[in-house]
Amino acid sequence: MSQANVPNITPNISLTREESVNLILSSIALQELGLAHIINAEGEKIQYALGLLTQSLSPPPTFDQLIQLNKSVQSTLQGAVETEIFLKAKLEAVLQEPTLTGPTGPQGPTGSAGPQGVTGPTGVCTCPCPVIGAFRYTVPGITGPVIAPNEILPYAPLGSSNTPGAFTITTNGCVMVNECGVYKIDVRVQSTENSTFCLSLNGGSPGSLQGGAVCNCGTIYISAFYNLNAGDVVCVYNCGVTSTTLLGAANQGDPISAQSVINFTQICPC
Repeated sequence: MSQANVPNITPNISLTREESVNLILSSIALQELGLAHIINAEGEKIQYALGLLTQSLSPPPTFDQLIQLNKSVQSTLQGAVETEIFLKAKLEAVLQEPTLTGPTGPQGPTGSAGPQGVTGPTGVCTCPCPVIGAFRYTVPGITGPVIAPNEILPYAPLGSSNTPGAFTITTNGCVMVNECGVYKIDVRVQSTENSTFCLSLNGGSPGSLQGGAVCNCGTIYISAFYNLNAGDVVCVYNCGVTSTTLLGAANQGDPISAQSVINFTQICPC
């Protein structure tokens, strides 16, 4: 999927109708991608529960736990369906907007030359790709790790798609940003019980949306925009008052899902 080229928003925005429609379509595609990740996570929860049932592992989930899982999945899917209906209506409305330019009309008479105008501002530099980084925290095993209060989740790079040199993993598993800019940060933490996890910036609050909580077994999502400087350190930690157990990451040795994932996408460079 192509990456949207977001224009400079200060002091004014100058967009053609076609550019505006393309940006809206790109935003719809990104929201659809986010829904796909959410639905995939719900499928992994069901796969985990069914794996315990079919493989006769001990202890199997109780009936109450299965009911709670079913309610959790049903609630999430209901929200996804409602969002999908909204995106469908939004897409249909955008596609009805005319964007094609009609044929060129006949050339009119040449007018008198006007005064020379002032030199315009320098245009926005179009970069080939944004700065991106994806990191995960995975502990293999049927039983997930226990995270104590204020304990930091130690991340490791996920795959080879990260922008070279843009990020550094610190000794305690946090992510140091080496290129300043406005970043969209998305965090996912999968827990088996009541828990709260938060995002910290240089050991303190980032000054924006920073945390999320879940009741019983579920997935915590944190997603917001942050203005980061080179050298800033981003961590995810248990900001609750009690220890919490994360979801197991393996079924008989086969990886299913990481306990936590954090993604960085640079929206605007410095």
